[in-house]
Amino acid sequence: TDNQHQSQARDSSYVDPIRSLRGYLKPSLDSATNNIISLSDTMEKTVTSTVTNATDNMLALQGNINSGLRSGVERANNVDVNNGTHTCIRRLGCISLSTSTHTHT
Repeated sequence: TDNQHQSQARDSSYVDPIRSLRGYLKPSLDSATNNIISLSDTMEKTVTSTVTNATDNMLALQGNINSGLRSGVERANNVDVNNGTHTCIRRLGCISLSTSTHTHT
């Protein structure tokens, strides 16, 4: 009853179970909260770093592909080998490996 509770509260040996449990759990909860915050920060940094690295890698790859395509197109435009008889460097004219004449279309 209420009277019993009051008398227990006055008794110095009485321990409030809720208060006791709260005191017992608080350090664990604080520690868990700090761990969650720390983990969240770490995850955010990791994700940001990963996305940044991936973006940088994709941009570098795109640059390499563009450079490779440009180089390949330039080579294709400038050098033409016909049947192994001669090599035509279109910007410079033809270097003939035989005495036969040839025309470009």
